[in-house]
Amino acid sequence: MVADFTAWAQHHGWTVYAETAGWDLLLVRPADGFQIGVEAKLRLNVEVLCQAIGRESRYSRGVGPDSRAILAPRPKTQNGLTMLARHLGVVVVTGSAPDRYAFGDWKGPRFGPDLPSIDKRFVVTDDELSQWGWPELCPDQRCALPDYVPDVTGGHSAPVALTPWKVQAIKAAIVIEVAGYITRADFKALKIDPSRWTQGWLEPLGGGRWAPGERRRPPNFKAQHPVNYEQIKADLPKWRVGVPTLESPQASLLGDAA
Repeated sequence: MVADFTAWAQHHGWTVYAETAGWDLLLVRPADGFQIGVEAKLRLNVEVLCQAIGRESRYSRGVGPDSRAILAPRPKTQNGLTMLARHLGVVVVTGSAPDRYAFGDWKGPRFGPDLPSIDKRFVVTDDELSQWGWPELCPDQRCALPDYVPDVTGGHSAPVALTPWKVQAIKAAIVIEVAGYITRADFKALKIDPSRWTQGWLEPLGGGRWAPGERRRPPNFKAQHPVNYEQIKADLPKWRVGVPTLESPQASLLGDAA
């Protein structure tokens, strides 16, 4: 369901950040940055409704998306939670079977209500549960977005998230891949705490250098985020500046060759 919904949202022009800012999915409209935070669950219940509402007051949102939603299979019977969610400003999104004729060039499942557009702020459909459209909750500040769209699928019980720390950790792994080692000065330049690396993941080479060994190795970040890893590596010329090891002549030659 989550994969189908992600493809459907992308088809309609939205960028989908999985496992971002505490949401299973964070949808972003590129034209103006409008955000929808989505919790994806197998059933609609009080717990997921509370999760979507968050701790903030409805009238004092702090940091958050413009709209909030719950993605869940269409229930066989209505138990009142959909109506309660609507009154709390949370949109319940459900899916239907594919229809290859009714929805233009889209061949997969259709989800409703339709996502909001700039020129149509409130979407009105024949579905009485959607007639209130997408309430805009006017947060003080929108959710911070990572530099890269996470290459993961949202909604897992134990998600692998592309956090700001993970991005910097991938950069550290790339330093090791390119130069064969890393130093404390590199960690400082990347603004990442070296403790877990030097105390548990890497072995000392001497001369202030550290590298993976037979007994100690860092997590396989490339396996966790194969797409993002290559994207960050391709951006190496942008972020290598200021990283001492990558600014050495030998490391620069290796980096250019990569």
